[in-house]
Amino acid sequence: EEIAAAAVLTEGSTLAEKDIRTFASERLADFKVPSRVVLLDEIPKGATGKIQRIGMAEKLGLTEGEMKICIFGAGAIGGYMGVKLAQAGADVSLVARGPHLEAMQARGLTLIEEAADPVTVPVTASDDPDALGQQDYVIITLKAHSVPPAVKVMQPLIGPNTTIVSGVNGVPWWYFHKLGGPYEGTRLASVDPGDAQWNGFGPDRVLGCVVY
Repeated sequence: EEIAAAAVLTEGSTLAEKDIRTFASERLADFKVPSRVVLLDEIPKGATGKIQRIGMAEKLGLTEGEMKICIFGAGAIGGYMGVKLAQAGADVSLVARGPHLEAMQARGLTLIEEAADPVTVPVTASDDPDALGQQDYVIITLKAHSVPPAVKVMQPLIGPNTTIVSGVNGVPWWYFHKLGGPYEGTRLASVDPGDAQWNGFGPDRVLGCVVY
């Protein structure tokens, strides 16, 4: 594992890489001191202000590990996405239960497409999110009414930089977040009773999508 650091200097600063490493070594344990420091004009951030991990890794010259993606609800849509993401090299896990879970654990996940040979990929499948740990992305492919009761169960999958991809039917619970106008911030109790998703996920970490 390599520790690297990035810094944006204020105008007129004459600090060099060695000065920053010296500063860090006086205040941090040896294993936390960056082996190198890269000076940047700006820190790459997304629209919500979060640091972009991939963009930062590129600027630091580091190689990102496999992206961890968990699909919660491995039905037709979730299963299809699971195979495609696994083929693309992502570290994919799926949360399921019952006979479907047992079949994936025993034989992998098989995709059958028209005009193509069946494809089977090995995947990590579990009914225990805690065993899977924090993810980069959690893709929810449950029916809308099934999501609020499952929010608490999903918490072990969610870290400070986790993005929630909501591939769920109907009007999304976060629809009015930062929309502007008279309905700005309106919460939809019909799809998110008790603000379970608003409080359990938070609208700022959600990435919308269209499934068809």
